[in-house]
Amino acid sequence: MNLQLTFWFALAFIVLMLFSCKKYPEGGTKHDAKSKLQGLWAIDFYQIDGADSLNYLLDSVFTGCTGNIELLIRDSPGKWQFTLMSCDSMSNSCTECDNWSVFGDNDSLHLTVFLRRMLSVPAEYFVFSHDWRILKLNNDDLWLEREENGKLYEFRLSNND
Repeated sequence: MNLQLTFWFALAFIVLMLFSCKKYPEGGTKHDAKSKLQGLWAIDFYQIDGADSLNYLLDSVFTGCTGNIELLIRDSPGKWQFTLMSCDSMSNSCTECDNWSVFGDNDSLHLTVFLRRMLSVPAEYFVFSHDWRILKLNNDDLWLEREENGKLYEFRLSNND
């Protein structure tokens, strides 16, 4: 009788645990999202409405930059930065202004970055501040999407640590 009770208790516990782990649509659990986000992420894929737009991002926003665009999400509260492998034309003009936060049910990520185009006179500043829906987050992959003005923007990043 005692063994049977233990079995049913263990089975109920396992079933509860399986259904209590919330997951992202494309994979990964929402548990501990903030610590999973911290690290160095390389942008592998950027699409606007299904069209490959990574070259557009490199040509129009990061003009004169070569190499990988990476995001370094640091463990200090809410801080992150773009790192550009070789970039003479852009800089983080206000790295202390860059921030990130996870909100909702750990299913959304807010990113803000201030960039300065150094070769233009007068200097041009860009402020990017967007909320992204997290589609996938695990130790290897981070998939983000957002809609703006009827267009779907998608990022796929891989862990570069």
